[in-house]
Amino acid sequence: MREAYTAVIARAEPWSGVILTEPYETGWAGEVIIFALALESLDADVTLKTLISPDGINWVEDGSAFVLPREKGKLGFLKLRHFGHFLRFTAEMPPGKIGKFVLSLALKE
Repeated sequence: MREAYTAVIARAEPWSGVILTEPYETGWAGEVIIFALALESLDADVTLKTLISPDGINWVEDGSAFVLPREKGKLGFLKLRHFGHFLRFTAEMPPGKIGKFVLSLALKE
């Protein structure tokens, strides 16, 4: 039987400027899906980028990214494999824009 776990890594905090989530240890998982739920509508594209790390201290972008949903109540996602031992995510809100999202990780062994 496969192991599975869900972790909420962002809980509706107002986002402005550069956003950087807390690191999350994922080395045990073989795959991850990150889900992003928009809690407010946003009239601009914002890209969520994936950062990976071997130690939770040193980070590098891995090239995986997706545009966050723009409409309130919409859900977006990105499937990840081969992501090292730690994950975190970053985005940059356009000047003067504020967004609210819930980010969840669905991890499977």
